[in-house]
Amino acid sequence: MRFWAVVAALSLSTAIALVAQSPSPSAAADRVVPRPPAREQGAPETGSTVTDGYAPIPQWLGQTRAPRPAKSDAFTSHLKTDNENL
Repeated sequence: MRFWAVVAALSLSTAIALVAQSPSPSAAADRVVPRPPAREQGAPETGSTVTDGYAPIPQWLGQTRAPRPAKSDAFTSHLKTDNENL
């Protein structure tokens, strides 16, 4: 009897948690973001489409962050363990 009470309580709490985390269909439909107007033919580039030369040339295929530094500081690493069975 107690086992089934625990199973029922766990099932109920799991179902409540799942329902609470799922977004309602109306909340997703309410968020409509309008698209910016299209740039006219021959007009100069503005906003995020301007090529300002800020991004560095990638050093390897797929690089999305800054290039590697020219010089890195020296460092050492030490393995410390209390386990003597290694």
